[in-house]
Amino acid sequence: MADKNSNYESLLQNVKSLEAEMFHYSRWLYENPELPRQEYIAAEKLCSWLKGHGFSVQGSLGGLPTAFVAAYQFGSGGPEVGFLAEYDALPAVGHGCGHNIIASSAAGAGIALARWLERTKTPGRVIVYGCPDEEYDGGKVPMVEGGLFPETLNAVLHIHPGHINSLWGWTPAATSMLMKFYGKSAHTASEPEEGINALHALLVAFRALDALRHHVRDGTRMPATITDGGGAPNAVPSYAEARIHLTASERDYLVSLIEKVKNCGRGGALATGAEVKFWEGPVYDHLILNEAIGERMGQHFTGIGLDLKNNKTAIGSTDVGNVSVAAPTCVGTIAIAGPETKMHSKEFALATVSPHGEKALRDAAAIMALTALDVISDQALRDRVNREHLAARQ
Repeated sequence: MADKNSNYESLLQNVKSLEAEMFHYSRWLYENPELPRQEYIAAEKLCSWLKGHGFSVQGSLGGLPTAFVAAYQFGSGGPEVGFLAEYDALPAVGHGCGHNIIASSAAGAGIALARWLERTKTPGRVIVYGCPDEEYDGGKVPMVEGGLFPETLNAVLHIHPGHINSLWGWTPAATSMLMKFYGKSAHTASEPEEGINALHALLVAFRALDALRHHVRDGTRMPATITDGGGAPNAVPSYAEARIHLTASERDYLVSLIEKVKNCGRGGALATGAEVKFWEGPVYDHLILNEAIGERMGQHFTGIGLDLKNNKTAIGSTDVGNVSVAAPTCVGTIAIAGPETKMHSKEFALATVSPHGEKALRDAAAIMALTALDVISDQALRDRVNREHLAARQ
Protein backbone atom coordinates (compact mmCIF):
# COMPACT_ATOMS: atom_id res chain seq x y z
CA MET A 1 0.00 0.00 0.00
CA ALA A 2 1.19 3.51 -0.77
CA ASP A 3 2.25 5.84 2.03
CA LYS A 4 -0.34 7.85 3.95
CA ASN A 5 0.16 11.16 2.16
CA SER A 6 -0.17 9.64 -1.30
CA ASN A 7 -3.32 7.83 -0.19
CA TYR A 8 -4.73 11.12 1.07
CA GLU A 9 -3.87 12.85 -2.19
CA SER A 10 -5.45 10.07 -4.25
CA LEU A 11 -8.62 10.21 -2.18
CA LEU A 12 -8.84 14.01 -2.44
CA GLN A 13 -8.57 13.71 -6.20
CA ASN A 14 -11.53 11.36 -6.11
CA VAL A 15 -13.53 13.92 -4.12
CA LYS A 16 -12.55 16.67 -6.54
CA SER A 17 -13.69 14.60 -9.52
CA LEU A 18 -17.13 14.29 -7.90
CA GLU A 19 -17.65 18.02 -7.23
CA ALA A 20 -20.00 18.61 -10.17
CA GLU A 21 -22.18 15.66 -9.17
CA MET A 22 -22.30 16.68 -5.51
CA PHE A 23 -23.21 20.27 -6.38
CA HIS A 24 -25.88 19.04 -8.79
CA TYR A 25 -27.64 16.85 -6.23
CA SER A 26 -27.34 19.43 -3.47
CA ARG A 27 -28.99 22.08 -5.66
CA TRP A 28 -31.64 19.64 -6.86
CA LEU A 29 -32.59 18.87 -3.25
CA TYR A 30 -32.64 22.61 -2.47
CA GLU A 31 -34.99 23.26 -5.39
CA ASN A 32 -37.21 20.24 -4.65
CA PRO A 33 -37.64 20.05 -0.86
CA GLU A 34 -39.72 17.20 0.55
CA LEU A 35 -41.10 16.99 4.08
CA PRO A 36 -40.12 14.27 6.58
CA ARG A 37 -41.24 10.76 5.55
CA GLN A 38 -42.32 12.17 2.18
CA GLU A 39 -38.84 12.23 0.62
CA TYR A 40 -39.72 9.75 -2.13
CA ILE A 41 -38.09 11.52 -5.06
CA ALA A 42 -35.02 12.54 -3.02
CA ALA A 43 -34.44 8.94 -1.93
CA GLU A 44 -34.91 7.73 -5.49
CA LYS A 45 -32.44 10.30 -6.86
CA LEU A 46 -29.78 9.48 -4.27
CA CYS A 47 -30.20 5.72 -4.76
CA SER A 48 -29.85 6.12 -8.51
CA TRP A 49 -26.69 8.20 -8.07
CA LEU A 50 -25.09 5.59 -5.80
CA LYS A 51 -26.16 2.68 -8.00
CA GLY A 52 -24.46 4.42 -10.90
CA HIS A 53 -21.19 4.19 -8.96
CA GLY A 54 -21.47 0.48 -8.21
CA PHE A 55 -23.29 0.53 -4.87
CA SER A 56 -25.91 -2.11 -4.12
CA VAL A 57 -29.03 -0.46 -2.71
CA GLN A 58 -31.82 -1.66 -0.48
CA GLY A 59 -34.83 0.56 0.15
CA SER A 60 -37.90 0.73 2.40
CA LEU A 61 -35.99 -0.24 5.53
CA GLY A 62 -36.80 0.11 9.23
CA GLY A 63 -40.48 0.51 8.41
CA LEU A 64 -39.66 3.70 6.47
CA PRO A 65 -40.46 3.76 2.73
CA THR A 66 -37.91 6.51 2.12
CA ALA A 67 -34.99 4.95 4.05
CA PHE A 68 -32.23 3.11 2.22
CA VAL A 69 -28.84 1.49 2.69
CA ALA A 70 -26.33 1.69 -0.17
CA ALA A 71 -23.26 -0.53 0.22
CA TYR A 72 -20.04 -1.02 -1.72
CA GLN A 73 -17.92 -4.07 -0.87
CA PHE A 74 -14.44 -4.58 -2.25
CA GLY A 75 -12.80 -7.94 -1.66
CA SER A 76 -13.73 -10.18 1.19
CA GLY A 77 -14.27 -8.80 4.69
CA GLY A 78 -12.26 -5.79 5.77
CA PRO A 79 -13.24 -2.79 7.90
CA GLU A 80 -16.66 -1.17 7.57
CA VAL A 81 -17.43 2.56 7.63
CA GLY A 82 -20.75 4.36 7.25
CA PHE A 83 -21.87 7.85 6.22
CA LEU A 84 -25.21 9.36 7.26
CA ALA A 85 -27.22 11.08 4.53
CA GLU A 86 -30.22 13.20 5.54
CA TYR A 87 -32.58 14.72 2.96
CA ASP A 88 -35.84 15.83 4.59
CA ALA A 89 -36.80 19.51 4.53
CA LEU A 90 -38.80 21.90 6.71
CA PRO A 91 -42.30 23.24 6.02
CA ALA A 92 -42.27 26.69 4.33
CA VAL A 93 -38.49 26.95 4.81
CA GLY A 94 -37.16 24.14 2.64
CA HIS A 95 -33.60 23.04 3.36
CA GLY A 96 -33.05 25.51 6.17
CA CYS A 97 -31.15 22.85 8.10
CA GLY A 98 -28.80 22.08 5.22
CA HIS A 99 -29.78 18.47 4.67
CA ASN A 100 -29.10 18.89 0.96
CA ILE A 101 -25.42 19.37 1.85
CA ILE A 102 -25.52 16.47 4.32
CA ALA A 103 -26.93 14.04 1.74
CA SER A 104 -24.65 15.11 -1.08
CA SER A 105 -21.45 15.16 1.01
CA ALA A 106 -22.21 11.76 2.58
CA ALA A 107 -22.82 10.15 -0.81
CA GLY A 108 -19.82 11.91 -2.33
CA ALA A 109 -17.53 10.78 0.49
CA GLY A 110 -18.80 7.21 0.13
CA ILE A 111 -18.27 7.13 -3.63
CA ALA A 112 -14.77 8.64 -3.33
CA LEU A 113 -13.78 6.07 -0.70
CA ALA A 114 -15.22 3.19 -2.75
CA ARG A 115 -13.08 4.26 -5.71
CA TRP A 116 -10.02 4.32 -3.44
CA LEU A 117 -10.71 0.79 -2.17
CA GLU A 118 -10.94 -0.47 -5.71
CA ARG A 119 -7.83 1.34 -6.94
CA THR A 120 -5.67 0.19 -4.02
CA LYS A 121 -7.23 -3.30 -3.86
CA THR A 122 -8.04 -2.75 -0.18
CA PRO A 123 -10.73 -5.02 1.29
CA GLY A 124 -13.47 -3.05 2.95
CA ARG A 125 -17.10 -2.04 2.99
CA VAL A 126 -18.52 1.47 2.50
CA ILE A 127 -22.13 2.14 3.51
CA VAL A 128 -24.20 5.25 2.81
CA TYR A 129 -27.26 5.33 5.05
CA GLY A 130 -30.27 7.11 3.61
CA CYS A 131 -31.88 8.58 6.73
CA PRO A 132 -35.31 10.22 6.35
CA ASP A 133 -37.24 12.27 8.88
CA GLU A 134 -34.56 13.84 11.03
CA GLU A 135 -36.68 16.93 11.62
CA TYR A 136 -39.84 15.41 13.06
CA ASP A 137 -39.69 11.94 14.58
CA GLY A 138 -36.18 10.58 14.24
CA GLY A 139 -36.03 8.22 11.28
CA LYS A 140 -32.71 6.84 12.48
CA VAL A 141 -34.35 5.45 15.62
CA PRO A 142 -36.35 2.70 13.84
CA MET A 143 -33.35 2.12 11.57
CA VAL A 144 -31.18 1.43 14.63
CA GLU A 145 -33.90 -0.69 16.21
CA GLY A 146 -34.14 -2.64 12.95
CA GLY A 147 -30.49 -3.66 13.18
CA LEU A 148 -29.23 -1.57 10.26
CA PHE A 149 -26.16 -0.41 12.23
CA PRO A 150 -24.45 -3.72 13.10
CA GLU A 151 -21.60 -4.28 15.55
CA THR A 152 -19.26 -4.86 12.62
CA LEU A 153 -19.30 -1.11 11.83
CA ASN A 154 -15.94 0.44 12.71
CA ALA A 155 -17.11 4.05 12.32
CA VAL A 156 -20.11 6.17 11.34
CA LEU A 157 -19.45 9.73 10.14
CA HIS A 158 -21.68 12.78 9.80
CA ILE A 159 -21.05 16.49 9.15
CA HIS A 160 -23.81 19.08 9.55
CA PRO A 161 -23.85 22.63 8.11
CA GLY A 162 -23.80 25.41 10.68
CA HIS A 163 -22.07 28.62 11.74
CA ILE A 164 -18.70 27.29 12.94
CA ASN A 165 -16.32 24.43 12.27
CA SER A 166 -16.42 22.09 15.25
CA LEU A 167 -16.89 18.59 16.58
CA TRP A 168 -19.93 17.59 18.60
CA GLY A 169 -19.24 15.93 21.92
CA TRP A 170 -22.64 15.74 23.56
CA THR A 171 -26.26 16.43 22.76
CA PRO A 172 -29.22 15.99 25.11
CA ALA A 173 -31.67 13.12 24.98
CA ALA A 174 -34.99 14.14 23.48
CA THR A 175 -38.45 13.07 22.46
CA SER A 176 -41.71 14.58 21.30
CA MET A 177 -45.33 13.82 22.09
CA LEU A 178 -48.85 14.84 21.19
CA MET A 179 -51.62 15.56 23.69
CA LYS A 180 -54.99 15.01 22.06
CA PHE A 181 -58.06 16.26 23.93
CA TYR A 182 -61.59 15.11 23.07
CA GLY A 183 -64.59 17.07 24.30
CA LYS A 184 -68.16 17.68 23.16
CA SER A 185 -69.34 20.34 20.74
CA ALA A 186 -72.16 22.70 21.60
CA HIS A 187 -73.39 26.21 20.75
CA THR A 188 -71.58 28.66 23.02
CA ALA A 189 -74.60 31.01 23.29
CA SER A 190 -77.66 28.79 23.43
CA GLU A 191 -76.37 25.69 25.22
CA PRO A 192 -72.81 26.13 26.54
CA GLU A 193 -73.59 23.83 29.47
CA GLU A 194 -73.92 20.93 27.03
CA GLY A 195 -70.38 21.29 25.79
CA ILE A 196 -67.05 19.95 26.98
CA ASN A 197 -64.32 22.34 25.89
CA ALA A 198 -61.27 20.44 24.63
CA LEU A 199 -59.30 23.68 24.22
CA HIS A 200 -59.87 24.60 27.87
CA ALA A 201 -58.56 21.16 28.85
CA LEU A 202 -55.45 21.83 26.82
CA LEU A 203 -54.95 25.27 28.36
CA VAL A 204 -55.21 23.80 31.88
CA ALA A 205 -52.57 21.26 30.85
CA PHE A 206 -50.34 24.10 29.61
CA ARG A 207 -50.63 25.85 32.98
CA ALA A 208 -49.60 22.62 34.67
CA LEU A 209 -46.63 22.37 32.29
CA ASP A 210 -45.61 25.90 33.27
CA ALA A 211 -45.63 24.83 36.92
CA LEU A 212 -43.65 21.68 36.16
CA ARG A 213 -40.90 23.72 34.46
CA HIS A 214 -39.90 25.12 37.87
CA HIS A 215 -39.14 21.64 39.21
CA VAL A 216 -36.99 19.89 36.64
CA ARG A 217 -33.24 19.40 36.36
CA ASP A 218 -31.02 22.03 34.79
CA GLY A 219 -30.87 21.71 31.02
CA THR A 220 -34.37 20.30 30.70
CA ARG A 221 -36.54 21.94 28.04
CA MET A 222 -40.29 21.51 27.40
CA PRO A 223 -41.38 23.80 24.52
CA ALA A 224 -44.97 23.26 23.40
CA THR A 225 -47.30 24.57 20.70
CA ILE A 226 -51.03 24.25 20.04
CA THR A 227 -51.40 22.43 16.73
CA ASP A 228 -55.23 22.39 16.78
CA GLY A 229 -57.14 24.87 18.93
CA GLY A 230 -60.69 24.50 17.63
CA GLY A 231 -62.63 26.37 14.99
CA ALA A 232 -65.27 29.08 15.22
CA PRO A 233 -65.59 30.76 18.65
CA ASN A 234 -69.37 30.24 18.72
CA ALA A 235 -68.89 26.46 18.88
CA VAL A 236 -67.37 24.69 21.87
CA PRO A 237 -64.17 23.04 20.58
CA SER A 238 -64.63 19.28 20.64
CA TYR A 239 -60.99 18.61 19.79
CA ALA A 240 -57.69 20.27 20.65
CA GLU A 241 -54.13 19.13 20.23
CA ALA A 242 -50.67 20.17 21.39
CA ARG A 243 -47.21 19.01 20.40
CA ILE A 244 -44.52 19.02 23.09
CA HIS A 245 -40.79 18.55 22.72
CA LEU A 246 -38.82 17.29 25.71
CA THR A 247 -35.06 17.35 26.17
CA ALA A 248 -32.95 16.30 29.13
CA SER A 249 -29.32 15.54 29.81
CA GLU A 250 -29.85 11.78 30.17
CA ARG A 251 -32.23 9.28 28.63
CA ASP A 252 -33.36 7.75 31.94
CA TYR A 253 -34.40 11.14 33.35
CA LEU A 254 -36.15 11.99 30.10
CA VAL A 255 -38.22 8.81 30.30
CA SER A 256 -39.27 9.63 33.88
CA LEU A 257 -40.25 13.14 32.74
CA ILE A 258 -42.62 11.80 30.10
CA GLU A 259 -44.98 10.46 32.78
CA LYS A 260 -45.01 13.82 34.59
CA VAL A 261 -45.93 15.60 31.37
CA LYS A 262 -48.71 13.09 30.77
CA ASN A 263 -50.04 13.88 34.24
CA CYS A 264 -50.34 17.52 33.18
CA GLY A 265 -52.56 16.40 30.34
CA ARG A 266 -54.56 14.12 32.58
CA GLY A 267 -55.10 17.03 34.97
CA GLY A 268 -56.50 19.19 32.17
CA ALA A 269 -58.85 16.43 31.13
CA LEU A 270 -59.99 15.80 34.71
CA ALA A 271 -60.65 19.49 35.35
CA THR A 272 -62.90 19.90 32.30
CA GLY A 273 -64.44 16.49 31.78
CA ALA A 274 -62.59 15.93 28.52
CA GLU A 275 -60.75 12.80 27.46
CA VAL A 276 -57.03 12.88 26.70
CA LYS A 277 -54.93 10.54 24.60
CA PHE A 278 -51.19 10.64 24.00
CA TRP A 279 -48.95 9.89 21.07
CA GLU A 280 -45.29 9.40 21.94
CA GLY A 281 -42.48 9.85 19.45
CA PRO A 282 -39.20 7.95 19.57
CA VAL A 283 -36.67 8.74 22.27
CA TYR A 284 -33.38 10.23 21.06
CA ASP A 285 -30.34 9.04 22.99
CA HIS A 286 -27.73 11.60 23.99
CA LEU A 287 -24.84 11.64 21.54
CA ILE A 288 -21.60 9.81 22.33
CA LEU A 289 -18.66 11.27 20.43
CA ASN A 290 -15.93 8.71 19.80
CA GLU A 291 -12.83 10.69 20.75
CA ALA A 292 -10.46 8.52 18.70
CA ILE A 293 -12.40 9.21 15.51
CA GLY A 294 -12.87 12.82 16.58
CA GLU A 295 -9.12 13.40 16.82
CA ARG A 296 -8.67 12.26 13.22
CA MET A 297 -11.64 14.21 11.95
CA GLY A 298 -10.33 17.32 13.73
CA GLN A 299 -6.93 16.86 12.11
CA HIS A 300 -8.55 16.74 8.69
CA PHE A 301 -10.55 19.91 9.37
CA THR A 302 -7.32 21.77 10.06
CA GLY A 303 -5.42 19.83 7.40
CA ILE A 304 -7.52 21.35 4.62
CA GLY A 305 -7.16 24.82 6.13
CA LEU A 306 -10.26 25.23 8.30
CA ASP A 307 -10.21 26.71 11.80
CA LEU A 308 -11.69 24.27 14.31
CA LYS A 309 -13.54 25.65 17.33
CA ASN A 310 -13.70 23.84 20.65
CA ASN A 311 -17.43 23.26 20.86
CA LYS A 312 -17.96 19.91 22.54
CA THR A 313 -21.60 20.44 23.53
CA ALA A 314 -24.74 21.27 21.60
CA ILE A 315 -28.15 22.57 22.65
CA GLY A 316 -30.17 20.71 20.04
CA SER A 317 -30.86 17.00 19.98
CA THR A 318 -30.41 14.53 17.16
CA ASP A 319 -31.35 10.98 16.31
CA VAL A 320 -27.67 10.46 15.50
CA GLY A 321 -27.42 9.88 19.26
CA ASN A 322 -29.14 6.52 18.80
CA VAL A 323 -26.65 5.62 16.09
CA SER A 324 -23.77 6.54 18.43
CA VAL A 325 -24.97 3.99 20.97
CA ALA A 326 -25.07 1.27 18.31
CA ALA A 327 -21.76 2.05 16.57
CA PRO A 328 -18.70 4.32 17.03
CA THR A 329 -19.79 7.72 15.75
CA CYS A 330 -18.31 11.15 15.09
CA VAL A 331 -20.31 14.26 14.18
CA GLY A 332 -18.93 17.58 13.04
CA THR A 333 -20.31 20.98 12.04
CA ILE A 334 -19.03 22.93 9.06
CA ALA A 335 -19.64 26.64 8.58
CA ILE A 336 -21.67 27.83 5.60
CA ALA A 337 -22.76 31.23 6.98
CA GLY A 338 -22.30 33.57 9.92
CA PRO A 339 -24.47 33.60 13.04
CA GLU A 340 -26.64 36.37 11.60
CA THR A 341 -28.05 33.76 9.18
CA LYS A 342 -30.32 31.79 11.47
CA MET A 343 -30.69 28.06 11.03
CA HIS A 344 -34.12 26.75 10.01
CA SER A 345 -34.64 29.86 7.90
CA LYS A 346 -34.99 30.51 4.18
CA GLU A 347 -31.78 32.51 4.37
CA PHE A 348 -29.87 29.50 5.71
CA ALA A 349 -31.37 27.33 2.97
CA LEU A 350 -30.14 29.81 0.36
CA ALA A 351 -26.67 29.73 1.93
CA THR A 352 -26.43 26.00 1.18
CA VAL A 353 -26.23 26.71 -2.55
CA SER A 354 -24.04 29.82 -2.25
CA PRO A 355 -20.33 29.65 -3.16
CA HIS A 356 -19.59 29.32 0.59
CA GLY A 357 -22.11 26.48 0.83
CA GLU A 358 -20.60 24.67 -2.13
CA LYS A 359 -17.12 24.96 -0.62
CA ALA A 360 -18.45 23.56 2.67
CA LEU A 361 -20.04 20.66 0.77
CA ARG A 362 -16.74 19.84 -0.91
CA ASP A 363 -14.80 20.20 2.34
CA ALA A 364 -17.27 18.05 4.31
CA ALA A 365 -16.99 15.23 1.79
CA ALA A 366 -13.19 15.44 1.89
CA ILE A 367 -13.01 15.46 5.69
CA MET A 368 -15.32 12.47 6.06
CA ALA A 369 -13.59 10.50 3.31
CA LEU A 370 -10.13 11.13 4.81
CA THR A 371 -11.32 10.19 8.29
CA ALA A 372 -12.86 6.99 6.95
CA LEU A 373 -9.61 6.15 5.15
CA ASP A 374 -7.76 6.44 8.46
CA VAL A 375 -10.19 4.01 10.09
CA ILE A 376 -9.88 1.51 7.25
CA SER A 377 -6.10 1.62 6.98
CA ASP A 378 -5.09 1.85 10.67
CA GLN A 379 -5.65 -1.24 12.82
CA ALA A 380 -4.38 0.49 15.98
CA LEU A 381 -6.91 3.28 15.45
CA ARG A 382 -9.73 0.78 14.99
CA ASP A 383 -8.73 -0.97 18.23
CA ARG A 384 -8.81 2.32 20.15
CA VAL A 385 -12.14 3.27 18.57
CA ASN A 386 -13.64 -0.03 19.65
CA ARG A 387 -12.31 0.20 23.21
CA GLU A 388 -13.73 3.70 23.64
CA HIS A 389 -17.07 2.69 22.19
CA LEU A 390 -17.45 -0.31 24.48
CA ALA A 391 -16.44 1.75 27.52
CA ALA A 392 -18.92 4.53 26.69
CA ARG A 393 -21.81 2.08 26.41
CA GLN A 394 -21.24 0.63 29.89
